Amino acid sequence: MVATSFKDSTYGQDNPDQERQLLQLLAAARALWPLFQQHRDYLFRCCRKWTNGNSVEAEDLLSQAMLKALGKD
Repeated sequence: MVATSFKDSTYGQDNPDQERQLLQLLAAARALWPLFQQHRDYLFRCCRKWTNGNSVEAEDLLSQAMLKALGKD
């Protein structure tokens, strides 16, 4: 069955484990963002070092790493 809207979706309604897993994923993403912001400058400096000083490539690398950490790659 393909849900045509969120209202039609049965995700989590019949399976409390799925709902709990989804809530854990949301909590992890919320916890990751402040941690990322706290260490962003350091991570950017590392990325810039790995890209031989290229700030544009370092930004791309840092963005890709954040997306991968969030599981959105």
